[in-house]
Amino acid sequence: MNKVTLKSSMDMLQSVSLILGMAFICFQVYNMSRSYRADQMVKSADFVMKISEELRKARYDKITNAIQDHDGKYPILATKVHQGFPEHLLDEYLGNFETLGNLVKDGVITKKMAYNELSYDVEAAWSNEDVRRFIRDQRKENKVRDREDAFYTGFEYLARECFKQDGKPLPGLDKE
Repeated sequence: MNKVTLKSSMDMLQSVSLILGMAFICFQVYNMSRSYRADQMVKSADFVMKISEELRKARYDKITNAIQDHDGKYPILATKVHQGFPEHLLDEYLGNFETLGNLVKDGVITKKMAYNELSYDVEAAWSNEDVRRFIRDQRKENKVRDREDAFYTGFEYLARECFKQDGKPLPGLDKE
């Protein structure tokens, strides 16, 4: 074998090694990204389950039952003639849906995960006229009604997505 042939063989071997090395790096990056996505999905599912567990706590039993066991006209908030629930409890309850909706909107949690675990709860809460009136009043009081930073936009987004998934229209805030 002469020097030219040996040099050509070495150059070719070096090129093949470089290509194989690059392919191996691409394969590793691909596997790491799949692993990262799987890890993110597990963390997202864990967070959805934590919100679901929070809503199942004893402190929310009565408000959950009042919302889910009655039609949308059932009064939730306390009035002079009805012993309902205090606004702060409703605010805390809805805050769970608000957080979840914001995370879904931001792509941190998938719509499918949120829908599969909590769509019934979300739709029942949004369907209640007192809940929507509370949200509308909060927005009016704070002079923020239609902007992205209006109160409960995450909850409204989540409700809209759940109703859309079920092929139902979203009950509106201004229709009462």
